[in-house]
Amino acid sequence: AVSFQAGHRSSSCESGELHELSAPLTAEIVYDAAGELLQEVQRLEILFTNFTHVPSETLRLLEKVSELCFIHNGMRVAPTLSQLGHRITRLTLSFQQLKDISCLGSLPGLTHLFVNNNHLTDLLGLDGCPRLRTLWAHSNHIAKLE
Repeated sequence: AVSFQAGHRSSSCESGELHELSAPLTAEIVYDAAGELLQEVQRLEILFTNFTHVPSETLRLLEKVSELCFIHNGMRVAPTLSQLGHRITRLTLSFQQLKDISCLGSLPGLTHLFVNNNHLTDLLGLDGCPRLRTLWAHSNHIAKLE
């Protein structure tokens, strides 16, 4: 399994090779630094950075990804991930500034969703996630579930 982790002190490990990034990470740096490696990534973690959006060109490269994890990145808009469709099984969008997750799209393979510590007032938009079994949405502004 290939994974790519990025953050203030981040690393990417493939065959025991360790790379550290010391500068704040942006979407352009991930795309440029990882290049073809993203095509083999199965789990992508981007933590504690200013990575506020996921470029569509980066999503197109994630041919084998099944897990996406974004924590403390300052995202204000949830990424549209429907082009990853059945492949995404776990998605973490925690400690962001999200007010809405309805744009996530149809993710029929999604089984775990973590959207805790945001500014959500509802959980609309999960109709396209029929296999969802685990949902963490604590520390938001959700008043009622419908």
